[in-house]
Amino acid sequence: MKSVARCAPKSFAKRCGSTHQQMVPLRVLTMYLPTVSRRVVEPSPFTSRRVAKSGPSACQGHDRPRRLAAKKALLRPAVIFNGHQAKCAAIAFGACLADLNIACWACAVLQDHVHLVVGPSRIHGDELTAELKRWATRALVADGLHPFQSEQDETGRVPKCWQVNGWPVWKYTPDQVRGTIRYVEVNPLKEVKPRQVWPFVVPYTEGSEEPS
Repeated sequence: MKSVARCAPKSFAKRCGSTHQQMVPLRVLTMYLPTVSRRVVEPSPFTSRRVAKSGPSACQGHDRPRRLAAKKALLRPAVIFNGHQAKCAAIAFGACLADLNIACWACAVLQDHVHLVVGPSRIHGDELTAELKRWATRALVADGLHPFQSEQDETGRVPKCWQVNGWPVWKYTPDQVRGTIRYVEVNPLKEVKPRQVWPFVVPYTEGSEEPS
């Protein structure tokens, strides 16, 4: 895999300066990042689809007929990560969080979505979600693994493989954090895959919910 550092956006740290840091409460964040295989309305020209502004949360069951209808509306095939793509994205997530000095307590990269449990920071959840997707996208393109690599234009852009939005969810208590970590750790079993072990994931310890 090519150096993930080369794929890092360079302006994000400046956008998260002291003024912005004062805006965000100190809470533990869990994230659900779906690929463009789920819930869709009106695809735009340079994205595989747009996400409905409202819809079921990550923990709710999917509306299967609506999901199948949504897939038929995609401009491109639904994104299903293979093992190489999942590993590339996971390593990029780890590099991004390390660059931002944010602990990762659980990570599962599945075929069509990602679960992360990360330590607290003063970066807004939506901005962190977007930054993680940027790092993963750049790494996938750099390694020639992006699902839409063949559609890269003359500027190097590729159609997006992530939904426009993710679902950042705050957790407030150690029990909530531990429960979410357990959920993420066993999530691969639902796809009949082994648990995932990533070198950037560190054990959660109670009392580490505040940024250093």
